[in-house]
This record gives sequence, C-alpha cells and structure tokens, in this order.
Amino acid sequence: MPSCRARLARYVALATIVSFSLVLATVASGAPGDLVMHFRGHAFGLKNPNSIASDASHVVIVNSGANSVVDINARTGALVRVVKGASYAFSSPYAITMAGGRLWIANLRGESVTEVSAVSGALVRVLKGATYHFDGPVALAGDATHLWVANAGSSLTEIDVATGALVKVLMAASYSFNSPNAVTISHHHVWVVNAGGNSLTELNATSGALVKVLRSPTFGFDGANAIAADNSHLWVSNASGNSVSELDATSGALVKVLKGSALQLKGPRAICSDGVHVWIVDYRSNALSELSAT
Repeated sequence: MPSCRARLARYVALATIVSFSLVLATVASGAPGDLVMHFRGHAFGLKNPNSIASDASHVVIVNSGANSVVDINARTGALVRVVKGASYAFSSPYAITMAGGRLWIANLRGESVTEVSAVSGALVRVLKGATYHFDGPVALAGDATHLWVANAGSSLTEIDVATGALVKVLMAASYSFNSPNAVTISHHHVWVVNAGGNSLTELNATSGALVKVLRSPTFGFDGANAIAADNSHLWVSNASGNSVSELDATSGALVKVLKGSALQLKGPRAICSDGVHVWIVDYRSNALSELSAT
C-alpha cells in the first residue's frame, strides 16, 4: 500500500502507472478533489511508479521500471532530486515509507530494504541478508522507532529505525500470515492485510504479540489488498469485491462494508485517509474516489 500522513491535510498524491504520471489533488485547500498539479512523462523520472509516500515537505515515488526514487517538493511541485545508482541496490523497488527522518524502500527482487536520508537523499545503508528473513518484501509501515516489513512469503520483519538492526521476525502459524501485501500502524497496533487469506492480522506494536485475526465473510474482505488508518477507523480496500471495509481502529469491530454502484469502484488498488476524507485509487477504471471518513 502504501503512506498518507501529514501531507494529506492538503494533498492526495496519485501515481498512475499506465501514463507514467503524477497527480496532486487538494483536499483542504480549495474545493475537495480540485486538481492542483499534474506531472507527466519522463521529465520527473517517472517510469512504472509503484508506491508513494508524503509528509509536509516531500512527495516521494518509487519507480520499479527505473530502479529509482523521485523526490518532489510538496509545496511547489518542483523536482528535488532523482535518487538512483548502484550503491542504493534498488532492485524492483516496490514500496516506500517515511520513518525516523529516513526513506525506506522495499526491493522486491533484491530481497532487501534501502535506507536513505529524507533530507539529502544520501544512502544510509542497505539491509540485506539471512538475518532479516526478507522474503518478497512488498509493504512497509513505520513510526519514530520501528519499521515493519511485510513479506509476501508470509512473515513480518521488525527493524530498529535508529540502527537498522533486526528486532524480530514474526512468522508463526498463529499469526495467520498468508501472502501479506499491506501493513499499517494505528493506536500502537500493527495491522497486516493477508491477500491469500482475505484476513487482517492485528499485533501489539511493542511486543509483537498476536491480538487477533479478523476473517471474511464477517468483515467483507474480498481480494483485500490495501489498508489505511486514521484516528478512528481502519479502511481496507477489496479489489475483487469492489468494496471498502470500514473497521473501528480501537476494537477492530466492523462498522460497515461500503459497496454498490454509487461508489463506482472497479478494482480498488490503494487507499488512504486523513480522518476527514478517504481516497481510493481504482485500478481498472483509472479513477480516484473520495469518501467522507466521518
């Protein structure tokens, strides 16, 4: 999935893979959904953009097709830099997040995570090797102290943000990890979407202990592929069900399943929320949908 935090108070950033373009749409400055900027072509180094993250200063995009990261000024839309080169060990970069003043990029083919300074773009380190148990790293979530890497091979790797050291690897059968493809953090809990099991695993962010596993059909998971969190709710997009499951962020209880022709969802692929609006990227219809989060 990928990260929607402070910058979503003003912008939603959408990377469109087919057209190699980036769209920035306002959610608080001007009318909701008004187009602010549109970047297209290779001037910004966009080539098969696969994941995006943002904060108050930067919008960063990983390009699977160019093995690079594009850094754009979030206020002006100006290109800051394109981060690339052999030293970064980018290899089919698949996901990106921000944590602890760093950019963290999951390399799907390289079975590694690249850590980069968010300020300078300089390489900090490349995390790789049997110690980390990376097995198809496809999703990232982080806070000020820890980074969680979801591995498609059905495990979760926890890393210390300050040192890059391994904290733990969670892979026991009790977690019910089944081709996890999205992860987020909310209220000191880590939530992992399991694509293979149409389920959601909740963990204690401090101890890594299992809290519970939420399964379909009760929660409406159907091709679950992305997750977003705000202060009150969790939002899970369901590609096969053309729906969004809304859960209580504290208890995990189902609030409702949003679906139907009025939503015009046709393969929702990514989702984020700022607590006021929920934004859904729809893959098959090349559309961006806005819902009220309250």
